[in-house]
Amino acid sequence: MLRFPCFLLALAMLAFSASVRAVEDTPLAVAAAQYLQLIRDSRSGVSQTPDALLQQAGQQAGRKEWLAAIASQESAIAAGADSVRVWLDLSQFWQTQGEQKQQDSEARTRAQERTRQAAWNAYQAARIPFERARVLVRLGELYDRAKEGKQALAAFGEGLELED
Repeated sequence: MLRFPCFLLALAMLAFSASVRAVEDTPLAVAAAQYLQLIRDSRSGVSQTPDALLQQAGQQAGRKEWLAAIASQESAIAAGADSVRVWLDLSQFWQTQGEQKQQDSEARTRAQERTRQAAWNAYQAARIPFERARVLVRLGELYDRAKEGKQALAAFGEGLELED
C-alpha cells in the first residue's frame, strides 16, 4: 500500500522539476518514474554495497555481458546509488544491449525505452549545471536517434545554455 503514495509523490516531484526546465517530456517522465519504482520494488533486499555492485557492473560491461551489467547497475540503484553517472551508465548499457544483432524487435524496443528512461532519470538526478548539460546532450542524442527533432533541439539548446 505504501508504494502507491510514494509513486504519486515521485510523479509530483517530477512534474515540479520538469516545469522549471525547458525540456519537457511528460510521457517519458512518467515512464522513467515507473522504471525507477520497478527497480526499487524488484531489487529490494540487495545484500551488496552500491559501490561493489557498480564495480561488478563495470566488470560485466567490460566483458560485454550487457544484461548482467544492467542487473548489477539496477541493483546498485536499489541499494542507494542515484548519481548522474550511475544513470548515464545504465542508459548506455541498455543502448548497447539494444544494438545487439540477436535481439528481436520487441527486446530492441524495450531496450530503447529503457535507454531513454535511464537518461531521463539522470536528468532528474542532475543538480549542478555541468551535470545537467551533459545529460541534456545525451537526451538530445537519444531524441535525435528517435527522429524527434523538436525535442532534440530543445535538449541540445538547453544543454548549450548551461555550458556558457
